[in-house]
Amino acid sequence: MIKRSFFIVIFVLLMVVAVRYVKNQNKQEAKKIEKQEQADFFDDKISIKRSSFLNIKNSPLINPELSTDYALLFWFQSKILPEDGGRIPVLYKFKNSKSAGFALSLSNNNGTIRPEMYWNNDKNEGRWFSFTEIPIKKSRWNAFLISFREGKYLGLHYFSLSKKKGAEVVNLGGYELENIVASSNSDLKIGSVGNKAFYGSLGKITAFKAEKNEYDLSNLISYIENNPFYELEDLKDFKPVFYVDSNIKDLAGEVKVKLRSPKKR
Repeated sequence: MIKRSFFIVIFVLLMVVAVRYVKNQNKQEAKKIEKQEQADFFDDKISIKRSSFLNIKNSPLINPELSTDYALLFWFQSKILPEDGGRIPVLYKFKNSKSAGFALSLSNNNGTIRPEMYWNNDKNEGRWFSFTEIPIKKSRWNAFLISFREGKYLGLHYFSLSKKKGAEVVNLGGYELENIVASSNSDLKIGSVGNKAFYGSLGKITAFKAEKNEYDLSNLISYIENNPFYELEDLKDFKPVFYVDSNIKDLAGEVKVKLRSPKKR
C-alpha cells in the first residue's frame, strides 16, 4: 500500500513537471513568433544609434497651419525606455522652450510611461502637455499620430503592433488650443534628439494635410489600425504630403531628408 502511494505521488509530480514544461515551451514559442513579427514589420528599417537622427528640412508641408487639418504619423522601435523620473525625447521641431514649434517625448513617473508634447506658437501661448499612459514595451514597434484639426484641436493616438500582425490603437486624449498653431522654421528631427537617450529604429513617417473636414480623422486611424503595412499609394484618400521609408527620401513631395550621425573621432 505504501509503495503504491509512493508511485502515485511520483507520477503526479512528473505530470506537474511535464505540464509546466509544455506551458513554458509554449510561452517561449509565442515569444519567438512575436519577435519574428516585430522584426518583419519593417523589412528595411532606419537604424538610429545614440546621437543620430533623421533630419527633415523645414517645409510648409510638414508645418501645421490654421487653415488646414494636419496629422503626422511615425513608427518607431525603442531599445530603451525612460527610467523613473526620466524623459526620452523622440521628436523635435523647435529651437528652445519658448520658441514656436512642437516636440514629443516619453516620460516615466513612478513606473508609468506617458507621452508629453510641446506645442507652442510665436506668441509663447503654449507649453508641454501630458497625455494618457501607454503600454509601451522595449523593441516593440509603435507609432504616434499627432493631429491638429479645425485650428484648435490637438490630439494624440498611439499604435502598437499586435501578435496577429495588426495594429492596436489607443486614443490618448487631446486639448483644445484655440489658434495656437505650432508652426516653426526649425527642421523636423526624429530619433536621438535632446538628451540623446533614444536609440532603436524608425519606420515609415508620413505627414497629412488637407482642407478642414476634407476627410474624417477617425477613418485614417481605422485604416492604419487595420492596414499597418500600407504603402504611399494606399493613403492617397487621406492627402499625404510627405512620406519617408527606409530609402530616406520623400516619396510624396520634395522635402529634403537626411540621416545625421555623430562624427567619428
